Amino acid sequence: MKRLVACVLAAMVSSVLFADPQTYYVDPINGNDANNGATETQTAVGVGPVKALWRAMELVESGDTVIALPGTFDDTNSEARWVDSKGVLQRLSIPSGVTVESRDGAAATTIRGGTDIRGVLMADNTVLRGFTVSGASHGQYGGGLSAGSNAYVYD
Repeated sequence: MKRLVACVLAAMVSSVLFADPQTYYVDPINGNDANNGATETQTAVGVGPVKALWRAMELVESGDTVIALPGTFDDTNSEARWVDSKGVLQRLSIPSGVTVESRDGAAATTIRGGTDIRGVLMADNTVLRGFTVSGASHGQYGGGLSAGSNAYVYD
């Protein structure tokens, strides 16, 4: 009996520690931050894409992927800003081990920074794919993006 209990507990811990990677969707035009981000389109109350990148970043864990639908991510759709260790504001801060990619590519999906707002801060082991990053500037620390080790940016 003790072995059975130990095996059940080990299986429960393993399923929590080694969860399958998830995919989340963000739509700057039709998303809703009350949604769970689990589907590309609204399928039920609370089930559909989120609106803001910051909301998607609240949902992800290492190994997960965020798919961004076409549009512009900036203050006009309530994007939050993260502050790094130097006090620089970010439009998007990608946690370690997370991939963020646009569904339709850089011509259709933009992350717009701002005056003294960096576009993207990438932690170690992250991927950013298929975005235009524009309008970002910071006099002292650069504007477009800042990347950790093993962080990759693709068109």
